Order: sequence, then C-alpha cells, then structure tokens
Amino acid sequence: MTSLSHSAESFIVGLEKAEADLKAVAHRLEEGFEQQYGRHQVNPFDLFQRIRRLERQLPDVQKECRLVLTTKQELIDSAKSQLVGSYKALESLERKSGNLLPKKTDTFQAFMAAVAEWDSSLGLPQGTQNPNLNQDLLNSQLEVV
Repeated sequence: MTSLSHSAESFIVGLEKAEADLKAVAHRLEEGFEQQYGRHQVNPFDLFQRIRRLERQLPDVQKECRLVLTTKQELIDSAKSQLVGSYKALESLERKSGNLLPKKTDTFQAFMAAVAEWDSSLGLPQGTQNPNLNQDLLNSQLEVV
C-alpha cells in the first residue's frame, strides 16, 4: 500500500513539474513575441489570446442576439395587432357615425410597410399575423436573412 501511495505522490509531483515547465515555456514564448514584435506591431500571441476570448464569448452573444430578435418579433406583432385593431375600431366608429372614413395616415402606411418588409425577410406571407412563430422557427428564419 505504501508503494501505491508513493507512486501516486510521485505522479502528482511529476504533473506539477510538467505544469510548471509548461508555464515557463509559455512565459518565454510571450517574452519572445514581445521582443520580436514589440508593442506597436501585431503580436500573433495577442491575436491568438483575443481569438480564444472571442470563442468563449460567442455563445453568450448568440444567445443575447436570439433573445433580442425574439423580443423584436413579439414587439412588432403586438404593435401591429394594436395599431390595426385601433384603426379598424376607428373605421367602425366613423361608419356608425356617418362620417367619412379616415384616410390611412403616412405613419400608419409606413409602419405597415416596415412590418411587411420584416415579414417578407422572414419568408412569411404578406398581411399575416405571426403569433405561431416559436423561438426556434423564428431563429431559423432569421438565419436565412
């Protein structure tokens, strides 16, 4: 049993030494790149570190982007249904009162054009509501855009 314990300890010491050697080599490489490229040139080691940092950050950025796009779609759908509903209610009131029907304002038409453009970029039929778009479908449609 002592032999096994001694072997395990020597293995751990060997691993710690290897880790120290790797850190020393990394430090020498950093110093070598610093001497060769200085502070005013592009340092490949710094670029490598930046790429690694970006790779670690990418999943979080993708998740936030999906959340923003989903929220944007929900906002568009809500605004569209409220604006169209209000406009139709106003038309109905105007008809019942015997007044002339209101003209579609430039703001209303611009909003509807923006919604139609958004829907067409998602590949949706024009003039349809999008409440059935789930997050996965929305994201897959947006990846095409």
